[in-house]
Amino acid sequence: MLSNDNFPPSSNNIIHLNTDTSIAAEIKAMYQEKPTISKLNISVISVKGKVTLSGNVPNLIIEEQLVALASEIPGVKEIISHLRVLSLHLWT
Repeated sequence: MLSNDNFPPSSNNIIHLNTDTSIAAEIKAMYQEKPTISKLNISVISVKGKVTLSGNVPNLIIEEQLVALASEIPGVKEIISHLRVLSLHLWT
C-alpha cells in the first residue's frame, strides 16, 4: 500500500496541469458553441496559462474571434496564435 509519505507535498506542477487542462477544455467548449467556428479543427494547448492556438481559418475575422474568445477564459495569461488564414477559394 502506498502512503502519502512516498509523494512530495502538493506541487505547483500538479496545480498547473489541472488548471491548464481546464483552460483548454473551456476554450474548446466555447468554440463548439459558436456555429461559425465549431466546424474548424483548432488545436488548443495551455501551459501555465499560456495558450497556443493552431489550425486553419478562413479569414482574419475568425482568427480574431478565436483569440478574443480564448482571452475571456479565467487563468489565460497569454495567447499565442499559430492560426493560418487560408485564401477564400479553398473554403468554397
